[in-house]
Amino acid sequence: MRSFIYLALLVAGCTPPTTPTTTSQAKPPTPRPAWSPEMQTIADGNNAFAFDLYAQLRTEPGNLFFSPFSIHTALTMTADGARGETLDEMVKVLHLPKDAKARLAAGDVSKFYAAGGDGYELAVANNLWGQRGFPWKADFLERQQTHFGADLTQMDFVDDANREAARQTINASIEKTTRDKIKELLRKDPPDLTAKTMLVLTNAIYFKGDWAEQFDKKRTIDAPFTLADGSKKNLPMMSRTGDMRYMEMETFQAVELPYKGGELSMVVLLPRKHDGLPALEKELTTANLDGWLKKMYKQEVRLSLPKFRSESRFQLGQTLIGLGMPRAFDDNADFSGMNDGCGLHVAKVIH
Repeated sequence: MRSFIYLALLVAGCTPPTTPTTTSQAKPPTPRPAWSPEMQTIADGNNAFAFDLYAQLRTEPGNLFFSPFSIHTALTMTADGARGETLDEMVKVLHLPKDAKARLAAGDVSKFYAAGGDGYELAVANNLWGQRGFPWKADFLERQQTHFGADLTQMDFVDDANREAARQTINASIEKTTRDKIKELLRKDPPDLTAKTMLVLTNAIYFKGDWAEQFDKKRTIDAPFTLADGSKKNLPMMSRTGDMRYMEMETFQAVELPYKGGELSMVVLLPRKHDGLPALEKELTTANLDGWLKKMYKQEVRLSLPKFRSESRFQLGQTLIGLGMPRAFDDNADFSGMNDGCGLHVAKVIH
């Protein structure tokens, strides 16, 4: 089972000066940090943000596939350079702690999962791509590198030819991190980069894991799958019978499928009625999900699961504004933690 997620956050601002800056130097990878109360606070905030965001995105037609962890991490990195009311709004929407040092624990959460584990591969790559000669604050770059592992690579977004070369370089980096699965993430037409782009902040995730209990390929056969409108479509259905953590309510069933190693799992929620998904989605909250997971217990389950592939692309600016952080996208945004007096603001959040 594989998922590949990427987020690019573009920061635009004033015309860059010619004063050179120093690119942060990469440091050797650090071992997995011990889980701390500060990391748990970040994780809880991430979950709360996930359901807030899901409530907005689920209104779009079609299938929905996104990574709250990826989005939350990239925006938390950005919030590190925000100040004043811009920071206050981001802290509230992202459910972050008010203490600046406590917020940096988001980097430890990334390192914790990026260390990988037994039976699965999980790669997390954070990077800064900044306008050459732009005077980024040294302490901002140091925190980004130390806590998030994000180095600054200097690019030229002003010149048309160099901007296209920058786009290709960033895309190639994402393609490499995602093992050639994500290509051309930053688009040329319509252009995602402009002459006003000062910074592209990227977060890329690659996950590959094997089920703890494998599905027998010989038992994968075409079988009817019920769609939301009640119609049925024949799809390749994987199936197996065995002991699984399971629970059921009046309106839905739930099963947990662990990956090899036991650290990660997929939780599947299935409405009992073909048109029951909207009602189930309204019940999706952090508290409800925690309660449902606690009710799960091992029992014999006959499981059929369709093989599927899903891709999504979002421009999340208006969604995040609707959640309560409009100042980050305004010309009067305060990102003075990144640079003094240049009027930086977020231009796009691409996921």
